[in-house]
Amino acid sequence: MAAFNNLKIISLDRSVPNNVVVEFAIPDELKEQFKFHPGQFVVVKYVVKGVEHKRSYSVSSSSVADVPLQITVKRVGEGITSNYANSELKVNDFLDVTTPRGKFCIELSAHNNKTYYLIAAGSGIAPMYSMMQSVLVAEPNSNLVLLYGNRNDDNIIFGKEINELLQKNKARLKVQHVLSQQTKSLKLLKDESIWEGRIGEENIKKLFALHSLDSEYSVFVCGPSEMNVACKEIFANMNFPKEKVHIEFFGKNNLTG
Repeated sequence: MAAFNNLKIISLDRSVPNNVVVEFAIPDELKEQFKFHPGQFVVVKYVVKGVEHKRSYSVSSSSVADVPLQITVKRVGEGITSNYANSELKVNDFLDVTTPRGKFCIELSAHNNKTYYLIAAGSGIAPMYSMMQSVLVAEPNSNLVLLYGNRNDDNIIFGKEINELLQKNKARLKVQHVLSQQTKSLKLLKDESIWEGRIGEENIKKLFALHSLDSEYSVFVCGPSEMNVACKEIFANMNFPKEKVHIEFFGKNNLTG
């Protein structure tokens, strides 16, 4: 049974509609236990109206910087915990959180010289944002290519932060946005940086036509279940070795909120 640690919320960012980015302070005596590989997740325990609920969330903070532990909670329909987190959580509240775990991750090494292809949609960006921040610092010879799908310009989680990473690391980080319901007014992106539609075979093949495979590479996929299933088939049809493609399926609890 997973052990929980009572952690204090020190920041809440609700700037993206129906999403909240939660930051927890990690006490000095727990910092060693909360070390993690980028891409791993934690389990959070909520008590809502006297009933206990547990949900898993990917860590979105850097694994190589001394920064607060960060997760992202997307509001899901009538979901009990996602609505509670988005509407009721306050700074200085406490939640029970496990130490990070999971096999969907990068084991960083300064000796690595490879390219990471990251494919994300919506809140599936959370582990990818951790990977980007961490690889850019810890693996100076590695590069990253991100294909990131969203509904429109207003719904891009970590959009501003990813733009800042891109401006500082143009030689090593490439970002391609895909929007399915773009409005006429763009606040964050420029027209020339957008592909229309959803992440699927056409956009994936287009991505690899623009950014050809290096000899050393890994592919990471995280998004809604239907996208993940489709990507698994697409990469199989493109003859990618199974060991090169890593897919994170959201747990049942997260789909039900």
